[in-house]
Amino acid sequence: MKKPIVSYIIPCYNQTRWLYDAVSSAILSYTGPKEIIIINDCSNEPGWNPRLHELQSIFPHVKIHNHQINKGLSASRNDGLKMSKGDFIQFLDSDDLLIPKKVDYQLKHFHTANNISISITDYLLCDETISSFYEDESCPGAFVFDVHDFLYKWERGLSIPIHCALFKSKSLLGESFNETLDGKEDWVFWCNLALKNSRIAYLNVIGAIYRQHQKSMTKDNICKMGENWKKATNIINDLVKDFEPNFYQESINWYEKYYN
Repeated sequence: MKKPIVSYIIPCYNQTRWLYDAVSSAILSYTGPKEIIIINDCSNEPGWNPRLHELQSIFPHVKIHNHQINKGLSASRNDGLKMSKGDFIQFLDSDDLLIPKKVDYQLKHFHTANNISISITDYLLCDETISSFYEDESCPGAFVFDVHDFLYKWERGLSIPIHCALFKSKSLLGESFNETLDGKEDWVFWCNLALKNSRIAYLNVIGAIYRQHQKSMTKDNICKMGENWKKATNIINDLVKDFEPNFYQESINWYEKYYN
């Protein structure tokens, strides 16, 4: 049977030093035909241009699309979606990694699970140098991925790094990441999918590595994430307030407990 084409969408802003690792992991994650799309979101770090040229010489089949202005993560993923031609979509941020055969395992999952449109694996955390690996406290397998889970348990037990998922391309028709957010866009994205009754299933394998950065723990960044949590709360509340009247206050309670 002919294997489907998988499109890998890799946004990159000032993380070109990790692109080789990300692309290499994408190649090893699937034994079938693939297209790898890098969206360079107007990187300006030292050495970014030579690194991209070197990457292109090593992996000539990789497509590199350069933004002329910095548009943000959501817009970069959306542009990658518009460019993709695969039967399945795999998102991968430029500092993260996929496990070998991850996509192969998930494509089998689509055949064995009951008419699903999204397959989700488990993941490990690692440090910046990829020398120390450890489990997160949350496990996607403990949830059913319904609307209630995404509304009330996101960050409160439920966490799904976007590269854990493999999407049928058809399941993302008309979908996009909210470009008014520069954080928590994944939460809004998953809520939208759940509200449209997307069939999501968990595959009990480690499929992705989520790199942790020291800067993510700084006070300024925590404050920024908190502001994006409130913005995302308002966006989601506009969608669910008529049938989930408790959502807004529950979400603000979490903000005050964790971010404030």
